[in-house]
Amino acid sequence: MAQRVAVWAQPNQAELVRQVASGAGLEIACAGSPVKGQSGAVAAALGVEQLADLRSALAERVADVVLIASAGDFGADPDRPDAELVTQASGRGTRVLSLEPLPPSAILLQRGAWLEPEHARPVDLFRWCPAARHSHGWRQAPDAIEQFGRVGSMSVESLGASAGGTLGARLFGAIEVVCLVLGTPESIDAAYVGERSGGGGGAGGGGVHALPGETLRELAGTITANLRFADGRSATILASNIAGVWRRGATLVGDGGSLRITDDGLEWHKPDGTLQDRSRPKVERPWGLQAHEVMAEAVARSIDPAIVGSTVLGAAGPVSGAVDHATMLFVAQAALLSARTGQTESVETIRHMAGVV
Repeated sequence: MAQRVAVWAQPNQAELVRQVASGAGLEIACAGSPVKGQSGAVAAALGVEQLADLRSALAERVADVVLIASAGDFGADPDRPDAELVTQASGRGTRVLSLEPLPPSAILLQRGAWLEPEHARPVDLFRWCPAARHSHGWRQAPDAIEQFGRVGSMSVESLGASAGGTLGARLFGAIEVVCLVLGTPESIDAAYVGERSGGGGGAGGGGVHALPGETLRELAGTITANLRFADGRSATILASNIAGVWRRGATLVGDGGSLRITDDGLEWHKPDGTLQDRSRPKVERPWGLQAHEVMAEAVARSIDPAIVGSTVLGAAGPVSGAVDHATMLFVAQAALLSARTGQTESVETIRHMAGVV
């Protein structure tokens, strides 16, 4: 019997969550929306009962899984017990999954009690999807990277359409990939381009530069960033939720030449240009995997009890466990601050600002 899922989504995400649930083998039990007055429309589009409130779905076991496609104000108010609701839901056996980072700001980690208690932190109890470590290509990466040798630099792109999530989610995805391979950066220099930047006057446009908000929530547009590490390594990021298509991949350059890893597979060329390794793609199509396919695989693996402590990547090679969610939030917050100030920002500074030492 299929597990039942309660969905919380924007109206324009109805088809996406339908495809994700179907691909993950889930039956949608009920659905609602953070957009005022739109819960009925989302439920009707999916042909299920209306879910009036996300917090009620977490407080009461209405389904085996709760999928948060769009969080609305959930996790954004430190005075509401949202972290506790995640803990309670997990304690009852409900799997809580989110397509968006929770909470939406590193500053809310301590203030919103997402780091308490230490042995069962709410920030670790829910699962962010689609984590790269669940994808077809990245599951093949540990062995290749171990053989590849030292990675000196890498370039990551994390692109999608607005229905697939916010820019915050795509930035988060890019940061996860960087941290999987190189560890936590020391500093980051980022720039933000809004959905509609500039005015007339040619391709370059003009006018006032757009600035991102102070949280990852409801962020739209594109972010580019340069990340520096204490040992001299570096990484670049291109993240966007207005690209129209799903593209998540990384190019690693180092002792072994160049290694290209995507959700669909990998390709390794030696320094002399010879092909060392190439994996067979999961699907035989020119444009690779689509967003709902990647998300469905991540959802299915996130609720599979057999997948526990799987091997992923870390700064020193394959390690057990995932990249710390809180650390990813510190890096993302540093990127937002840098885009606002126009200056390079330290990840450690954000950690101290958040009261996490």
